[in-house]
Parts: sequence; structure tokens; C-alpha cells
Amino acid sequence: MIIHCHHSFRPNSGEMKRILNINRDVAGVLSAEIVEVEFFSWRDIRFVLSDAGQFTLSDKVVKKYYIPHIARLGILDEWFQSLLLFFLMLRHRPNWYLEEWFLPRGNRWLKKLFSCRWLVDIHGAAPEEYSYIHHKRSSYLERRERHTVYSADGILCQSDEMERHLSVKYPGSAPAIVYRCGVDMTLFHLSEEKRKALRDDLSYRDKNIVFVYSGGMHPWQKVDGVLRFFQQLHAIDACTRLLVLTREQEAFRAYLQAAGYECQPDFIQVLALSYEQVPDYLNASDAAFLMRDDVVMNAVASPTKLAEYFACGLPVITSSVAQHWLDEEGMQYVYDTEKFPVEKVFSFVHNLTRTEISAYAQRKLSLEIDRTRVLNALVDNNERPSL
Repeated sequence: MIIHCHHSFRPNSGEMKRILNINRDVAGVLSAEIVEVEFFSWRDIRFVLSDAGQFTLSDKVVKKYYIPHIARLGILDEWFQSLLLFFLMLRHRPNWYLEEWFLPRGNRWLKKLFSCRWLVDIHGAAPEEYSYIHHKRSSYLERRERHTVYSADGILCQSDEMERHLSVKYPGSAPAIVYRCGVDMTLFHLSEEKRKALRDDLSYRDKNIVFVYSGGMHPWQKVDGVLRFFQQLHAIDACTRLLVLTREQEAFRAYLQAAGYECQPDFIQVLALSYEQVPDYLNASDAAFLMRDDVVMNAVASPTKLAEYFACGLPVITSSVAQHWLDEEGMQYVYDTEKFPVEKVFSFVHNLTRTEISAYAQRKLSLEIDRTRVLNALVDNNERPSL
């Protein structure tokens, strides 16, 4: 038995896709039966109680609990979580406990009391992210992170850079397993047939260079930077097009109008699609935007969107932080506007072949790579979980 706790619940978020994969590839490897615990904020209670908010991570989940929490309570919330886990472990007697983010304050005595092994998924630099957003340090998050990495039996992290970050910050901490935000290559892959069909539907001609942005409108996604960059490209070549794929279609259109951008089919198109439709429209494009600030919280990331773009053969226009995301064998997709004039983007796009980019994704960024790494780390030759 394994207890798997997580803190986010939006089924279409990139974070939830990772948690779903971890449930299958980690929790599923460790146990045939999973108890899922979902912590949620009180402000989201209506969604959690709705049909859309009631779902389990996999068919191995035999019991699910929805537990409210208030992160602002800090230490009190930690002890509440510890008390809750005591009763859950008393009832279910798990062999493993898998937590998203940080372990609660009382985990050491729980671990000793129930002879349970503890895994934690640290998929971001939380203290650094807090400092970036609030412009001040959080000694509370620093303490929780330190406590977690030194008391866990193993750590899941989303990138090689995150593993290096933790090893430097906390020498001698628990062993880490790199589990990237990989992509399902059966869904995201190169298709000339889909490319032709979708470009015809969207009225794109051979002379049109189509740049795509797929995502939401969060400040960290740098939508304003994407639009400014594309505006410069369009000023150089009027045949360029921007395709926006977002679930926030009306909000995005309102943003464009308020910012003074034209939103019309022959210039910018904004489409609302299901997740399963996105690969087709990526295939209809020629290059993609993925911009982030060059800070620690982004350097240690493993953007799912990057893997999706690459799988569909798209060269990616991004910022200098991207140098941390791939190894030295990575495709030369980094584009730093401080070093290169905008017009060089066109030669950048034309000089990379879509088949080479897609092949790189298959070798480096597929979910199968993640699964193999987890199996090698968690299962020995006798098929017994190990670290």
C-alpha cells in the first residue's frame, strides 16, 4: 500500500499532468493499491465538490480523501497534516508515502512509528520562487525544504538542474531521481498530413511563417513579451502569423484589444482547443514561443510545453534561461534578443529541420525515458522497490 498526497487539482494543468504520470510511474511501481489524498484550498471548495473536480489519479486508487488546508497557517497547517497522516497510516498501514512539495513537521516520528519509507516530489525551487514573487526571503519555506531533503528516503525532481541545485544547497541530502515533465509521443508527434490539413483549414499559405503560443495568461508566461516580439517579426515580414492556443480565449482576445493588437484571422488567431487537439495545430505551425525570466525558479524547471513543441518538430524561440533545460547535446533553439537582432529569427527557423527536432524529443524528452529512469531507480533485479 502507498499513500500519495498532492496539493493541486486542476485536471488540465501541467502540474496535474505530472502528478498523474507520477501516480502511474512511481506510485504504481511501488504498490498495487494507492490511497490518494488531495489537499485543497477553501476558496476552491466549489470546484472540488463539482463533477469536474471529483476524479482519481489512476485505476489503482482504492480510496481517495479530499482534505482542506490553509497554507497561510504555516506550522499549524503542518501539524494538522501530521495528525491527519497519523490516522490515515493507522487505518491503511502503508509501506510507502509519496508527498508533493514538502514533508510535514511530524514525518520523522510517523516514519519511525509505522516503518514507512518516504518519497517526496520537489518539482520547483519554492523558496526562490517566493523571493521572486514577493521580493523577500521566506525562512519558513527554507526550513521546510531543508527538513524535507534531509528526512526523506528519496527525492523526485523535474530536471538535472534541479538535482544539481539541491545537491549544492543541501550536501548529503536524500538521493534524487530525475523525473522530467516528459511528453506522450503517441499524442505529440510530427505529422505532415495533419500539417497540410490544418494549414488549409486556417487559410495559411506556403509563404506564411506561423509562430505559435500555447498556454495561458499567467504573468510568468510572458505573454506581453511574446506579443512584442511577434510584432517586431511582423513588421519585418507581413506574411508572418501568430496562432494562439489557449483555454482563455475570450480573455486573451480582450487582452489583445486592450493592448492595441489587431486580432483577425489574417494576422493573429486565438483558438480554444482541447488538450488532444493541440498537437494537430502545433503541426500546422513553423516555430513556437516559450519565454521565461532568467531566474532560479525557471532554471530548474522542465517545461512540459518545451517537450510538446519539440515533439511536433517546432524550433523554439525562448530566452537565455533555456540553456539550463537541456544537456549539451540539445538543439540550438535558444534565442537571446540582447545578442541577436530580431531578423535572425527567420534564418534560425529555416535552418533547423523539423524531423531532427522531433527525433531529439524522442531521444530525450519522452515519457518513456522518464518511466525507464524511475524503474531503474526504484526496482532491483528481484522486482523489489529500492533506492
